[in-house]
Amino acid sequence: MLLIVPTSYWVHLRFPKIRPLVEFITLLPFVVPAIILVFGLIRIYSRSSFLLTGSALTTNFLLVAGMEVDDGQENCAALAKPSVVL
Repeated sequence: MLLIVPTSYWVHLRFPKIRPLVEFITLLPFVVPAIILVFGLIRIYSRSSFLLTGSALTTNFLLVAGMEVDDGQENCAALAKPSVVL
């Protein structure tokens, strides 16, 4: 609080031209970890460690199976909703 209140006061009243720079700096703690996480995940998953991802045919099979599982979950969620008859 001792740093935020005076800084926001000075930026808002005295230096409105540097407001975009201050907003950019305040967003960095939220953006940088996400970028690091993405590059780490790309590095982990860029290797083909599964036997089923060695060819295009087996990769297509995995994609279709994943879509079917996803569709099944949507259908179960639709059936679980109570219906109201007027």
